[in-house]
Amino acid sequence: MKNLFLASQIQDITVKKLVALLNKKPNQIQLCFIPTAGNHQGKKLEDRGSWQAVNKLGFKPEVLDVAGKNQKNVAGVIREADIVLMNGGNTFYLLDQVRKSGADKEITHLLDRGGWYVGSSAGSILATPDIGYIAPMDTPELAPDLTSYRGLGLVDVSIVPHVGNPDYPKANSVIDQFSGNDELVKLSDEQVLVVQGKDKRII
Repeated sequence: MKNLFLASQIQDITVKKLVALLNKKPNQIQLCFIPTAGNHQGKKLEDRGSWQAVNKLGFKPEVLDVAGKNQKNVAGVIREADIVLMNGGNTFYLLDQVRKSGADKEITHLLDRGGWYVGSSAGSILATPDIGYIAPMDTPELAPDLTSYRGLGLVDVSIVPHVGNPDYPKANSVIDQFSGNDELVKLSDEQVLVVQGKDKRII
């Protein structure tokens, strides 16, 4: 069964929603934390809100930066994980590194065995069929080698995170592209798109 937790932002309130969906306590769960999308932001790992939130709730995450890695490098960590948390940052750079490393294939295997894919912002956008729509909010130039914007295709919708957050005024430019298209999911920073098998809902 496919298990997806696609958040606008991983923070205390959204991590609590994730824990409520799990059948184990956080300290009993193997969580693989992929910070790659934020490599260009210059923040230390311990200063990232999502990292602070998962640690505060009791997870003991293992960090896996997939940049510059190959599938053999990433397979061991992802195959031992119950959850892969794909953190936020630049979606185009993230897609490029996920494809090059083969992490996309390992994530497919994770889902096939009942694991969870958790996305935060760029990590959630990565799960969509094609990430090209998010360009007004992002910087495609950070991935000069990327020849296709095809996403992981874990969901059949496009996700716009940070709706209503004044720090992301270009979210409205992205939304305007869709003109009422039903395949658009708009998420505030407190909202999450949850997919469990055929069930899909916003919490």
